[in-house]
Amino acid sequence: MSDIHSLPIASRRSGIHVPRAVRGWVVPAGLLLLWWAAFHFGWSTSSLLVSPAAVWQRAVRYAASGELLTALGASLWRNLAGFASPYMIGYLKDMTSSTASGRSVCSSAMTSSLTQSPPL
Repeated sequence: MSDIHSLPIASRRSGIHVPRAVRGWVVPAGLLLLWWAAFHFGWSTSSLLVSPAAVWQRAVRYAASGELLTALGASLWRNLAGFASPYMIGYLKDMTSSTASGRSVCSSAMTSSLTQSPPL
């Protein structure tokens, strides 16, 4: 008889062992299936959310014309700008506000959290 604590966690719960590499794809595959079902069954009629088939057709068309890398680069740039802009605004705001000791509140909190983190 095997000890229950010596079994992998997945085996203890359901008796089915799912490889770790597959477990990482469950949520993205589920979201893709939900996206497809929303259009297939007519749950979504929004003009902002296009069907997965339309996205795939456009990606194939862009890849064939050589525009795919340009479009991906533009999208990446917009995402980076969207994340960097509020960060920089907060950082500049932090630089202008200071405590009585003359040190920035966020900077001192960030410095203390970095010094307490274990080395990589």
